[in-house]
Order: sequence, then structure tokens, then C-alpha cells
Amino acid sequence: PNHAFADLPSDAEVLTALGSMKRQSGPGVDGIPPLLLREAARVKVMVSADDIRSTRLACVLVRLIQLYWARGHIPEAVNLSEVVSIPKANSDDSVVTNLHPPMLTSSLYRATTKVLTTRMLNIAAEQQWIAPEQGAYMARREMMSLLVALQIATAQAARAGSPLYLLGIDVARAFDSVPWELIHRTAERY
Repeated sequence: PNHAFADLPSDAEVLTALGSMKRQSGPGVDGIPPLLLREAARVKVMVSADDIRSTRLACVLVRLIQLYWARGHIPEAVNLSEVVSIPKANSDDSVVTNLHPPMLTSSLYRATTKVLTTRMLNIAAEQQWIAPEQGAYMARREMMSLLVALQIATAQAARAGSPLYLLGIDVARAFDSVPWELIHRTAERY
């Protein structure tokens, strides 16, 4: 069985996830700006010439995420989310279609799911579950080549008079509403 999903994330994995938090992203319902987590993971403290360590905040954040992982449960306070309505510029905010409905999630939740999605993408690439034609949101693959491939496939299907079926999966958001217990049970089967 593939235990890669269930194995406790390493300090480096968590620090990488924290360090990749979006700089411009706003704080979630926890009020913690992702920039704070990002910088906490990137700043190092020199104890001596050959002893460079992460900050205490980074160490605490790593241990928290590892604790969630070990327990297979994210505490409710970290797992909270809230949908807010933000009016589009120069529009009547009494009309629902003129509102953006972003969902605010906690920054710790975002970092935890970043570890999970990174693992999932790495395993999918190693196991060759992702076709070489898949390029969106994949490291070192370009979106433009996908658009060209889509245009070619559309033209070929039209010439052949065949239907063209497309599937898009938002991997980054795939685990927002799936219980962790189910993810762990499913991953252990593989």
C-alpha cells in the first residue's frame, strides 16, 4: 500500500508549503495573514556559524500541522471557512451576479492542504497517473501548449464529426470538503 499520504510530513515539507503561501493573499477567518506564515518559514536564525535554524514560530507551525496529520483531523477552529460577498467594481451590489463570493479559510488550513496537494501531485506524477498532455498547474509545463493542443483536438473532432469530451479537475481545491479520514482510508488501499 502507498502510505505517502498518511506518513507524517517532514519539517522540510511543511516549511516548503508555508514558504509558498501567496504573498498577496488576505488573511482568512483566523485573521492570520499568509505572508506571516510565509516569512516565518523563510527566515532563519543563526545560532552559530554552523547551526542555522528555523524561527520558533516556524517550528511551532510545523509541529501543529504534523499534529493535525498524526491525528487525521484538523481542529474545527482551523477548519472554519466563510463565504463573503464582495461587490464588483462600479456595479449594483443588490444584484447577486454583481458579487464575487470568495471563501475565506484559515491560513493554517491552506498550508496543511498545500502539503497534501503537493504530495498528491508528486505521487500522481511518479505513478504516471497524469498524462503528459496534462499541463495546467503542473510544474515545468506550459499552459500555452495546452491551448494549442485543445485547438488541434477541437479542429480534428470537428473535421471527423466526432464529439469531444473534456474533463477539468481542480486538484488544488479537491480536498476542501472531503473528510480526512476518507482520504487516509482511500490512500492506504493504494
